[in-house]
Amino acid sequence: MEFRVAKVISYLFHPLLMPTVCLFLALYINSYISFTLKPEGKSIIILMVFILTFLLPSVIILFLIKRGVVKNIEMDNLQDRILPYLITAVFYYTSYRILKNFNLPYIIRNIFLGATMSVIIALLINIKWKISAHMVGIGGLTGFIIVLSQHTGINLNLYLIISVLLSGLIGFSRLKLNAHNPSQVYTGFLAGLSVMLIFILA
Repeated sequence: MEFRVAKVISYLFHPLLMPTVCLFLALYINSYISFTLKPEGKSIIILMVFILTFLLPSVIILFLIKRGVVKNIEMDNLQDRILPYLITAVFYYTSYRILKNFNLPYIIRNIFLGATMSVIIALLINIKWKISAHMVGIGGLTGFIIVLSQHTGINLNLYLIISVLLSGLIGFSRLKLNAHNPSQVYTGFLAGLSVMLIFILA
C-alpha cells in the first residue's frame, strides 16, 4: 500500500510540473503581479509554459524510452539521465527567452532561469552521483515561495508550510521507492532551494 502511495505521489508532483506551479502562484496571488496581465493573457502564458516545460519534454523523453535510448521512466542509470536533463534545460531556457519578450516583472521570467540552472547543476552532479530531481523541483518551488513573499510583501506562510510538508512527503516517496538514499534527497532539496533563491534574487 505504501509503495503504491509513493508511486502516486511521485507522479503527481513530478519535477517537470514545478515551473508551471511557480508561474501559477506568481500570477494568481493577490499582488501587483496578478494585475500585469488580463485573465486571458494569464491563461495563454500558463498554457504555453505547461506545453514547453512539461508536455514537450515528457513526450520526447517517452519517445526516447520507446526507442531504447533511455531504459525506463525511473532513469535508474546515471547515463540515462543526461539526455533528458539536457532536453529539459533547453525547454526551460526557451521559456525564459520567450518570456523576456513580454512586459512581465523580472521575477516571473527568472523562475525559468532558476529552473534552467537547477537542471544544469543536477546534470553536472549526476555525472558522478545520483541526485533527486523530484527534490530539486520541490526545493525550487519552496525557494520561489520565499522570494515571492519577500518581493510582494505578502504573507505566504501557509503556502510555505504546504510546500515544506510536500517536500517531506515527496522525499518519503523517493526513499520508499528506493529511488534515492537520504543524502541524495536532502542534497536535491537544498540544491533546488539555493539555486532558485540565488537566481531570482540576483
